[in-house]
Amino acid sequence: MNQSNTETEIIGYDGKYTIDKEGNVYSYAQTKKRKLKPQRASQSKKGYFQVRLHSKEVNVINSKGNQYGKLQYLHRLVWETYNGEIPEGMEIDHIDADTTNNKLSNLRVITQRQNAIKSKPIRELPTGVCYYRGRTKPYMATIQLYNKQKFLGYFETPEEAGEAYQEALSNIGRPSGNF
Repeated sequence: MNQSNTETEIIGYDGKYTIDKEGNVYSYAQTKKRKLKPQRASQSKKGYFQVRLHSKEVNVINSKGNQYGKLQYLHRLVWETYNGEIPEGMEIDHIDADTTNNKLSNLRVITQRQNAIKSKPIRELPTGVCYYRGRTKPYMATIQLYNKQKFLGYFETPEEAGEAYQEALSNIGRPSGNF
């Protein structure tokens, strides 16, 4: 294997693969060094990248008897190659929240709870307002009281939908209120 100083061998693959701190994976399985092209993980809603690595221990055999390498998450490969195993109950976090940026300097280990808190979106819409992309009036207002949800309408702006929610809220308990 002819690896440069910036690449480190990926353990468990008999010297066939290396990875650098930028998240690039190289194959030495053939006679010539080849940079592997990561693919988006189809089951991942967050846009993580994977690479397919082959070895005697981890090859997957399909129903036709063909061997396929195992898909490995790129961010986990980078972390584990340079820092060792990820401790139980811990997860790899992309510091800048960009799941395509798999540089070692952008990765850190955090707890599942910390990751869940970090990944919750900051609420930018008024209470009672939801956004539906593709509609001419994309902002929907609803209000809930006594486990009943009432549709208040679709609006062009979040402010209009928020006003409808506030008006419905102020009408609760009044004779004209619809609850």
